[in-house]
Amino acid sequence: YADRKLPARLKVKLSGFARELKAYPSEADYYAAQTKQPVLSAKSFVPIGMFASAEAVGTADAPSSSAALSGSIVEARKLENEATGRTFHWLLVETVGGTIDVVADPEVVSGSLMPGAVVEVICLLFGRIMD
Repeated sequence: YADRKLPARLKVKLSGFARELKAYPSEADYYAAQTKQPVLSAKSFVPIGMFASAEAVGTADAPSSSAALSGSIVEARKLENEATGRTFHWLLVETVGGTIDVVADPEVVSGSLMPGAVVEVICLLFGRIMD
């Protein structure tokens, strides 16, 4: 993509691989569970992996694609990995700026994953430019 003129507006498909995922039945339940300040909106996106010092470049503390996001579940399914036979959760999450596919090992999930629920996710993001 070196020949693209910048700045540019592109359509991107983002996928998040969850390290932690908490689900709340409703927006009210999400806000009631927030005990730390500042309280983030029920639809938020924070690129937490980008908060690294200049000295961290090239080290284990270097910037990464980690993000903290919250949003509402549009769709949810439990699927099976064809290669390993292990189950995983797939979610389509509506958050600030659009929708993100999120996949999660059942071991990192707390709460019930159903459409309309609010999720709070710490994940690694991977993206693909859609032409």
